[in-house]
Amino acid sequence: MKTFVLLIISVCIAFTGISQNRTTQKNKAKIVVNKQFDFGETYRTYSITQLNFVDAKSKFIKRLGKPKINNLGMMQWTNVSIPEIGEQLTFTLQDGVVEINPEGVTYTVYTNKKLKTKALQNLSATKFRMLSFKITNSENINVIRNNNTEEAGLLFLESLEL
Repeated sequence: MKTFVLLIISVCIAFTGISQNRTTQKNKAKIVVNKQFDFGETYRTYSITQLNFVDAKSKFIKRLGKPKINNLGMMQWTNVSIPEIGEQLTFTLQDGVVEINPEGVTYTVYTNKKLKTKALQNLSATKFRMLSFKITNSENINVIRNNNTEEAGLLFLESLEL
């Protein structure tokens, strides 16, 4: 048990070490910047926990309009303009559950109602719901690659007042 607790703490420290956290004042939504290293570049995605997920999705629809794709685990908007990042972008939101286990951290996006119901019934300190966001260009390449675009993405998410 002691080994398991130390492993969980290590994973959390490692996960936090490569992420940047921001909390909005209004609803205490925790915005995390996730950094992936690939081919000498650092790509960023965003994750949000600790919020009303139904309300958050409604705010995205209100701000961005009707999504091109809208299913249980994913919403996607095209031709999105975000100041300081670009125009004709694709904004992809995924809804799922993060699980921290001895093998590492996994993120499972809901693919059907049965999976979502089961996942939400089994939430715990090591399993929690999370929205994940990615901003890409027309070639499906992540455009959040540096500190300036990372900050602009954070400001965009914060402007939604999640």
